[in-house]
Amino acid sequence: KQLANLYRSGRVSATICGSPCETFSAARHHKPEGMNDSDTWKWPRPLRSSARFLGLHGLTFRELRQVTQGSEFFFQGLLAAVWTLQYGGIYLSEHPWKPEDEQKVSIWTSPWVQLLLQLPQVKLHRVCQWRWGAAVTKPTGILAINCSSFATSMYKRQTPNAVKPNKVAIGRDEVTGEFRTAVLKEYPADFSNALAGVIADQFMVA
Repeated sequence: KQLANLYRSGRVSATICGSPCETFSAARHHKPEGMNDSDTWKWPRPLRSSARFLGLHGLTFRELRQVTQGSEFFFQGLLAAVWTLQYGGIYLSEHPWKPEDEQKVSIWTSPWVQLLLQLPQVKLHRVCQWRWGAAVTKPTGILAINCSSFATSMYKRQTPNAVKPNKVAIGRDEVTGEFRTAVLKEYPADFSNALAGVIADQFMVA
């Protein structure tokens, strides 16, 4: 409620957010090789699709709670975007890029984001985080509002001599057994620096 009041009074100059990709992750579609059908409970299955954005049929109670929480985070980010459009400021929202299979879910193809993209001050940018120090290529979408200098600011802060990696973020790590996506939840330092720089540069333009 306090945050809403700050937006409505025009006191928020910039917003950087990113709704968690957990329930939207394309990695859920990649079952490990050799896994039997009886073992599928060991692997997080897809919870959404492009046609069923808010949840597939037949989800367990635990999965429904996951989907509900993920949807709430997504809509909170959208609400901040709408407040930015109405009351001013700069807005950046990060989330994995769209999967090649159009039947798989993506917030970027959702009707709500598509509606926002019809406005001239709203742009969706595709960046690959390896250019800013990520251990995998990690194609990423950045929804930018009132940020005309985004691309110039972002790319001038690339990691010097960055080399495109061959590693992938699918499956479990052979050594630790953890999901490879887990370690990638944290932004590389250079990526965080670039996002902050984008905001600073746009302040100067404004």
